[in-house]
Amino acid sequence: MSTLPRSRIFRPALQIACAQIGIGLLAGLAWLVASGSAAAALAALCGGATPALLNFYVALRLPAGDDVPAEKFLAAFYRAQAMKLGLAVGLLALAALAFADQFIALITTLGLALAMHWFALLWVR
Repeated sequence: MSTLPRSRIFRPALQIACAQIGIGLLAGLAWLVASGSAAAALAALCGGATPALLNFYVALRLPAGDDVPAEKFLAAFYRAQAMKLGLAVGLLALAALAFADQFIALITTLGLALAMHWFALLWVR
């Protein structure tokens, strides 16, 4: 098994996660300027950081190396995705409860951060 950075899976996942955190930071700044509310800025930051954390988690859970058998990789992938779903429900529920008054800032930034997966298709080969 190879060490970090992990082959063709880890690097794109890390790039996507970094882009999502960047979206969260930019959206947080935009919400701070537009609304003057630090709570809205923090909600936007959480909206961008949540999918970034989830992507990073999945990338760490996948086996490294090009010689990993397909069955092992696929089993690890499905386990990681199942856990990601549970973590997503929990994190988003906590964020929605914590930022109930700033839900628009949270959900719009979350949508922008999730859209990064589509843009990643342009640079991941």
